[in-house]
Amino acid sequence: MFPALLCTLLLQTTPPAQPMTLPSWTTAPPVLAAKAIGNPGYGLLLDTEGGRFLLTNLRYDLLNENQFSRTIRTYVILEPGGGGPYRYGFNLRYHAKVTPEKREHPDCEYADFFYPVSKEHGGLLGLEPGSPADKAGFTRRYYILDIDGKTFGWNEWLANYYLSTHASVVIHATKCPLFFGSGSPLTFKLEGNMVALPGPEEWVIKLGSFAEVDRAVKDEALWTALVAAKEATPECTPLRLALEDGKSALVLRNPWGNVLEDNKSTSPLFEFWESTATQNKLIASVPTPIEGQFVKLHGRWYRIQGARLGPDSRKLEAVNLEAWTPDVPALLAGRCPTQTGTAKALDREGIEQAANQALLAWKTRTLPDQLAAQSRGSAEDLVLSIEQGLLALDLDVKGIRTRLDAAARAEAERKAQAELATKTGQLAPRVQTGPVTESERLADLLEQRKAILMAILGSAKQSLSNLRR
Repeated sequence: MFPALLCTLLLQTTPPAQPMTLPSWTTAPPVLAAKAIGNPGYGLLLDTEGGRFLLTNLRYDLLNENQFSRTIRTYVILEPGGGGPYRYGFNLRYHAKVTPEKREHPDCEYADFFYPVSKEHGGLLGLEPGSPADKAGFTRRYYILDIDGKTFGWNEWLANYYLSTHASVVIHATKCPLFFGSGSPLTFKLEGNMVALPGPEEWVIKLGSFAEVDRAVKDEALWTALVAAKEATPECTPLRLALEDGKSALVLRNPWGNVLEDNKSTSPLFEFWESTATQNKLIASVPTPIEGQFVKLHGRWYRIQGARLGPDSRKLEAVNLEAWTPDVPALLAGRCPTQTGTAKALDREGIEQAANQALLAWKTRTLPDQLAAQSRGSAEDLVLSIEQGLLALDLDVKGIRTRLDAAARAEAERKAQAELATKTGQLAPRVQTGPVTESERLADLLEQRKAILMAILGSAKQSLSNLRR
């Protein structure tokens, strides 16, 4: 799994005083967390039966109004921190069994086994002189069939990690004959030497995906611990905002949440949570710049005016929100509330739908009195504004649908190129994608706006006709 580890010692900061219940986790030392991409200030140190890992870069993404995803970055800890303090004088390498027709050595090569290697022999077959294995009479001709009855799926990493984290082991081996025969079964009980280990500043980490972590994160307590570690940093300390009607929200700035696949950290994220006495609910995860974007909290839309950090540019001190109220003259003129924003499609759809509902309410409750009180000149201005607005909306809708069609064709072309690259053994072309800010539903909502404006236009023209008589 990790070739570079086959001939190295697996180490840990301090030997455990008693066997740990695995998996287990503790807050990662800041000096270790800082080695991760983006230099995050927090993390969890996860110990499993298959290795030691660093978990960090927790982020949330809203999938829809009631669901969100959470992702982390995981790193395996290599030498000298990725194991326990026990040493036996060798590391393990795996030898796969061979079929009889490929036999080059005695019969024992028909089986799977581990064999010992050591740094003193250049990573080749051998033992460290004076080691526990050497003193017990173990030799390089002994092929290891299991350790404490385990074969670890013949995974070298898991087997070596197991050795380093156990004070004693029982090894079942076969002494392979020089020429022919089935070998002699032998059993060794070895006591490991305990060594002093360096601190986490000397540890090496490697980014990846690991089955051991996938199993561990099914425990909700792990996520709770990771959130606590994250929010304990000045950068991610939640800020409580007082809203209308005694309601409140939490805002959390996450400078390490947005990490791209090319290992480059980009803009920070601002997480907005509805806060109640019983729970906190994620409402939005907004990338910077946040100015001008919208967020819906406790059923009310707010426009984000800006944010302020403390003197050290770490702790979030203020977020300014302005309750959004519909600008009816702008809606009549065909201007969209989110036209110049960079909100995701989900947010744009929500605010445009709220604008449609506000326009419908205005048409029913306010328009009749306004038409009855207007002059001929104001009636003409209203008709012209709505007609121009309809033309602008029509262009907006056509532009959205054109861009969506172009994006669909580009995606189909990308998939075709990726399939061709797979067949020819080449690397698939990388595609730079930006945030999705438009959708078919957004276009449909603007079509609804056009229909509402058409109804208002009909009433306005009728009023103008009456004034001209």
